[in-house]
Amino acid sequence: LALGEPTELEKSGYDFIRNGDSTREELLARLGAPSYNFENKRILIYRFQLEQNRISLLSASQAKPAGPGLSRNLGNVVLIFSQDGILEKHSLVVPKGIPGFRQSHDRTL
Repeated sequence: LALGEPTELEKSGYDFIRNGDSTREELLARLGAPSYNFENKRILIYRFQLEQNRISLLSASQAKPAGPGLSRNLGNVVLIFSQDGILEKHSLVVPKGIPGFRQSHDRTL
């Protein structure tokens, strides 16, 4: 796995996700239910599919593991919040080899 370039998420219309500014409530309202959550919603994970070089977040019901006939162009947007609900860090995590993604191992969004 590798982290996608920060601009990949921004180019797909998700530039409102801002470390130190965005709140958990704001992002839940804008993005909907996450695919997965951990530590009492301190960590939210949204599955996405890359289509035509654009990121499309999947609903929680669409985020099941890929099976026969489903696209393998899936990745995760990981959001990590402070105890008071402010976004501390977010990352775009993509499997190596997804067409259309430049890869970087040391960048977070």
